[in-house]
Amino acid sequence: MNELGINVDQYKPEPIAVYVKDGELVRWWRGFEDRVREFNRWGLGDDLRAMWGKIVSFHRALRKYMYRLDPPSKDELLNDPVLSEFIRLRGGWEFLSQYLPREFWDMFIFEPYLDQPAFMVGYYNPDTDWWFPAKGGEVGMQVFARELYNAALRAGAKVVLGLGVKKIIVDGGRVRGGVLTDDGRSIEREPCYPRQAQ
Repeated sequence: MNELGINVDQYKPEPIAVYVKDGELVRWWRGFEDRVREFNRWGLGDDLRAMWGKIVSFHRALRKYMYRLDPPSKDELLNDPVLSEFIRLRGGWEFLSQYLPREFWDMFIFEPYLDQPAFMVGYYNPDTDWWFPAKGGEVGMQVFARELYNAALRAGAKVVLGLGVKKIIVDGGRVRGGVLTDDGRSIEREPCYPRQAQ
């Protein structure tokens, strides 16, 4: 974030979240062993440990494909021993049902996404430290959005608000031209060249 000129504090509450199950509080502690102890109250500590191991493996495998200029093909992802498991499952519910009873699933993915691909469970459960963006006493994702917006303006970006994108203009299989907005305007983009790794 520093490279982008985004300056936010990391607010790290403990516990980071609290859920209610049958009138009892279930605390989602930042420390993994504390989470395991919490789930042991229901005899699920080992199940949580096994599930979390899969989520950590998912994130490690996924890092090989992030920020590449050539996106991986479906075959490449299906040949990855870790990611293929998440891709082949019928939904997030199928992944979660291997480890936890139904009443705990909402702690790991939003209800409407249970039928979505299982990798969404990994997406919503980062394997790194948990925190909320904060600045000047305000906490929440709106802080990050505002800082990202201001960083884009400082970098000379033209920001257009209040318009939907109807179509991304593609040339030769790559995004090159800009966007067509829902009110029919075409907004051209300036050429953008990724930084080379040092």
